[in-house]
Amino acid sequence: MCPAPVVWSQQALGFTADPKQTKILRCTHSRVVVVTSRQVGKSTLAALRALHLALLYPIPSS
Repeated sequence: MCPAPVVWSQQALGFTADPKQTKILRCTHSRVVVVTSRQVGKSTLAALRALHLALLYPIPSS
C-alpha cells in the first residue's frame, strides 16, 4: 500500500512540503480549491496528488 501523500512525496521524490502544502496534500476531498499567489507550488501539488492517486488506485488490467 502506498503511504500518505506527504510521506510518499518526501520518501519517493525528496519533496518536502511546507505547512500549507502539507494541509493541501492531506486533504481527502475529491475537489480542492486553492487560492494563493503565484509561485507557491499549486501545479506541483496537483501533480503530486494525481500521481499519488494513480499509484494508490491503479487501473486493473483486463
